[in-house]
Amino acid sequence: MKKYIQARTGREKEVYVTQEYTGYGKTGWEDIAVYDDTSSQTRKEAREEVKSYIDNGYSARMITRRIPNPDYAEPEHGITPDDVINYIENDCPYPVNEYSSSNYAIGKWPNMCQVFIYDDNTVGVFNAYTNRTKTVYTLADMVKSIDKICRG
Repeated sequence: MKKYIQARTGREKEVYVTQEYTGYGKTGWEDIAVYDDTSSQTRKEAREEVKSYIDNGYSARMITRRIPNPDYAEPEHGITPDDVINYIENDCPYPVNEYSSSNYAIGKWPNMCQVFIYDDNTVGVFNAYTNRTKTVYTLADMVKSIDKICRG
């Protein structure tokens, strides 16, 4: 069986923010430094900076904040109906029933799903047990969804 893998970049990333207590405003905490590259500035280094502020007589803390990741890109519709049909007919390891050229039932109850190819060529994977449909954008997403549902 082929292995379908998709590279992922998170929509958000964690940054470490050192804050000092100033007593002004509602919260009184203001940012001192922001480390947006977590690979070069680790959590340990941020904690050491907080410790140095505390040793010098200031109130300080470190918080973790999630910010939008500039490397993230929305997935494109990289899946075609031909890709779906080819995977289902040739590579799918689960039992398949074809209801029409755009509707396939995969697996056995309760670990069963349906794959729909809509008129606008988007693909949806329907989980029969939870009664939910997920729109998938790549072949790797579709394979992952089918495996997750059919394995139970």
